[in-house]
Amino acid sequence: MILPTDSSLHGKCLGIHWDTFRDVFYVSLPTLSVDEVPTKRSVASAAAKVFDIMGWFGPVILTIHAFLQHLWKLKLNWDDPIPQEHLTVWNKWSSDLHLLSDHAIPRPLFLSLSPIIDRQLHLFTDASEKGYGGVVYLRSIHEDTSISVTLLTSKARVTPVRKQTIPKLELSGREGVRLLKSTARDLNISTEHLFCWTDSMVVLGRLSKPDKPWKQFVTVRVCEILSVVPSLQWRHVSTRDNPAARGLMPAEILNCSLWWQGPQWLSLPPVQWPVSTQSICVNLPEEKKVASANSVQISGTATDLPWKNFSSLHHRVRIYTWVRQFLSNATKSVSNRELSKTLHLSEIEQTHSLFISLAQQESFPEIFSQLKSKESVSQPRRFASLNLFLDETKTVCVGGRLQQSNLPYSSQRPILLHGKSNFTRLLVNQRHKDCHHAGPGTLIAILSTDYYIISLRKLVKSISYQCVTCRRSCSKTLHQLMGHLPSDRVDNSSPFPFQRVGLDFAGPFLIRQGHTRRPVKVKSYICLFVCLRTRAINLELCLDLTTETFLAALSRFTDRRGLPSSIHSDNGKNLVGAARELTECYALLQSNNFKQAISHLATIQRIEWHFSPARAPHFGGLWEAGV
Repeated sequence: MILPTDSSLHGKCLGIHWDTFRDVFYVSLPTLSVDEVPTKRSVASAAAKVFDIMGWFGPVILTIHAFLQHLWKLKLNWDDPIPQEHLTVWNKWSSDLHLLSDHAIPRPLFLSLSPIIDRQLHLFTDASEKGYGGVVYLRSIHEDTSISVTLLTSKARVTPVRKQTIPKLELSGREGVRLLKSTARDLNISTEHLFCWTDSMVVLGRLSKPDKPWKQFVTVRVCEILSVVPSLQWRHVSTRDNPAARGLMPAEILNCSLWWQGPQWLSLPPVQWPVSTQSICVNLPEEKKVASANSVQISGTATDLPWKNFSSLHHRVRIYTWVRQFLSNATKSVSNRELSKTLHLSEIEQTHSLFISLAQQESFPEIFSQLKSKESVSQPRRFASLNLFLDETKTVCVGGRLQQSNLPYSSQRPILLHGKSNFTRLLVNQRHKDCHHAGPGTLIAILSTDYYIISLRKLVKSISYQCVTCRRSCSKTLHQLMGHLPSDRVDNSSPFPFQRVGLDFAGPFLIRQGHTRRPVKVKSYICLFVCLRTRAINLELCLDLTTETFLAALSRFTDRRGLPSSIHSDNGKNLVGAARELTECYALLQSNNFKQAISHLATIQRIEWHFSPARAPHFGGLWEAGV
């Protein structure tokens, strides 16, 4: 880049140099080294160094960004060399990048000295598989009828990695519309002097029909575009005359007049602008499917109602009650309409009775038609004893011998329903929830007071099984597998009990000592000997917790039960944190005198003594249970 040596004749801001002597701009771009082996890291570094805030070299930057995205798709590591088949693009781009630094861009927007009578902004948008964006040109009309076209700014982006259709990418040209909006605000140009050009008939079709129900992606972008530029100011341009979203090499953009001056016809009067001969698309993609409204005849047959569109009976009954209220008011004059924000109980009951009647028509069409025509009913064998009849609400009920009772009418004459009907399932499911998820037996008893439902037990069990709340509350807890029993617990070598013993102390207890009228209460303890095989318990009384007293108790035990082959006991350390009264017991079990005496006795009598390990509360559960 050649600049004057005097620093006062040029300035720099955001990578743009201004040569005040020649009144032109230069874009400061780095000089890349082509000697080193190119990697994905070096390509990303080079792309980050190229900064063009005005977008004058947008096609060049789009090329390197698209190339970097292609390297990402190849899943190369940062320091992996670029494959040989892709080196041509990189070498050509990096070697010619320095040419852009010497390209002078005139600063004045109006090259003609004649006064300006009109100014227009023209936006060209386009999208391809490589990228999308827009470029803005200023079209100035002078008094001498000359027209000048100047490149103002541009913006381009690579397409997302997630593949999208070209019509969607064309709508992503709203980035260009935002650029046009900010440029028009800075230059104080009104909306009627804004023109937009695109080569997509799909975009023009969508912009011409903003009220059509598009999908959300299209609706958001169409509304944003039309809020800046009306649809009448959008026009069609051929692809060869559209300079937007074109990836160019540095050497190509310098001589590309389409990029710097726009299409040639843009310098001509509007009457000579191209007119598209293509028609706007009618069948456009991304159109939202609108559900058709089907009329429902409330008093029709059972198949007219959408039985499977609701999961709650109360919700469905209330909706159709509102519908019936609306239809009733629609046939009345304005003065006679009953406008209410709430539903009356009588209206809800009428709708419920109507649903029951329709469900019976669906499940028992022959019986219902015979009862309605008052013909002799040739009932099936399973209905012969039910004495069916049609009541005032046109509901099939079951007769019986309870007419003289004080029971409600619904209990005297229960309503006939079939368990396979969807309405019946909704009814039973709603009663199941209203009764706080009652069990099958309770729910059957509650339903039987008002309804005679065929296959009721099967239906109730199915609903209870599918109910998540009931499944959770009645779920079976998992039990851990118990470990193997110790060998001392299952040893049957001796037929006598107390051959292998567990030992522990319990207490203190207060006992009366002496035969006087006022005996003295003293502390005492119980020494438990538990047979590990039969779980039999032998109790020995100890007046204190001395070693001599325990040896005496052990002697009495051996005299009665025989000499054991092994004894298991606690060593006292795993009793820490128990009651305060057992402190003396801990001291006894932990004292050296006690352990020495036990060891001496065990050696003499050939008893194998086992102490539980320290801090092991899970040991000795058998004799602890005896305590």
